[in-house]
Amino acid sequence: MVLKLFGSKKNSVPKAPVDIVETTPKDLSNGISGIGWKLLDDDKEKRFFMSPYSIASVLGILANGAENGSVTQKEVLDVLSCKDTRQLNSEYLGLARELEEVCGERAVVKSASLMIVDKTLVGAGAKVDRKLGSMLKSVYNGTVEEADFRNSLEKVKKRINKWVSDSTDGFIEDFESAADENTAVDVLNAVYFKAAWESVFDRDDTEEEDFTDENGNTVKIPLMHRSFNFGTTYYDDGRYSGLCLRYRCSGNLSMCIVVPSDHGTDVRRRWCSESVEYRNKFIGTLQHNHVDNRTNVYFPRFAMGLEYYLMDALKRLGVVRALTGLTEVTQLLNGIPLKVDAFRHQAKIEVDEEGTVAAAVTEMIMTCGCALGKPLPEITFRCDIPFVFTISGCESAVPLFVGYFGGPEERS
Repeated sequence: MVLKLFGSKKNSVPKAPVDIVETTPKDLSNGISGIGWKLLDDDKEKRFFMSPYSIASVLGILANGAENGSVTQKEVLDVLSCKDTRQLNSEYLGLARELEEVCGERAVVKSASLMIVDKTLVGAGAKVDRKLGSMLKSVYNGTVEEADFRNSLEKVKKRINKWVSDSTDGFIEDFESAADENTAVDVLNAVYFKAAWESVFDRDDTEEEDFTDENGNTVKIPLMHRSFNFGTTYYDDGRYSGLCLRYRCSGNLSMCIVVPSDHGTDVRRRWCSESVEYRNKFIGTLQHNHVDNRTNVYFPRFAMGLEYYLMDALKRLGVVRALTGLTEVTQLLNGIPLKVDAFRHQAKIEVDEEGTVAAAVTEMIMTCGCALGKPLPEITFRCDIPFVFTISGCESAVPLFVGYFGGPEERS
């Protein structure tokens, strides 16, 4: 098989609060996958990289802050594929525990949340609902702080930047908060991932080779190389070919790469035309399809750092009410109505011969609202073309990150 691919601190998962029951996080996993695929569908740039897990974390907090049974809460829960907040919180906590078990001591996946409340509102009598504060801490690994957005905005932004840097082990150091003087509540989530390949690549085998981008242009890119005699994870259904590069950890944690079976350069157009159900099924099948063919892997050394403002994209996902003046988010601050004023996402990834480091931060700004046998044949899997990829873990195959690599960044 020839595969040519272009393109710990142990997690501390909190104990569940009394009203959280243990569940299998299947519905939420599908919801998170759907967010990743739909945002990829919505994006038209040459490169794409996001953490649907981080985005879902902030949306989960939003759902908990909305009035029970409200249109706002229903819209968010529908996007997350959950019927109510009890199911949502249970499944989110289940995913966090699965990730902890998968990583063990050899890989790092950690997620933290922060809710900052404007000090002026607190002085006027606003306070975080006690039950919600407990949920934020126990389910979303979050803390609540106060800050003076109105009078000390730059100081608050520096504080947020430091929190993001600390939460991503310094990997994201340049985060610029979207908060302004009118911010009432700022909700953030940061996800950090670091893992070595189960079988590392030899740097001496990395060479500059041709890559054909989505426009048909050929450019040089550094390709890492390694051969596997058996035990790879590969799948081809006649439409797409996929391979998983496993990370060194205690469970099933891998990067899954997808290209067209006919080696076309238009993977983005084709993949985005498929249903979410088909894509989830393909990735799930790929992750469990072990083959013993000899495999020669060629994979790019690459890095991406991207930023997104997601207000319009969220509306297209179905989250509309909370982004308008007709808000029903009244459970965050004891009855004070809030609306989402900005929704920002920043993500970064570096892939090299040793492994992968990736991180993302999501920020939601809220303002006060108005209401064996014979020898097996070798398989050729060349990826000197654009590819879609995920970093996934757990039996639920929840995507921590979703990306698309259409070619190297053009140099001016």
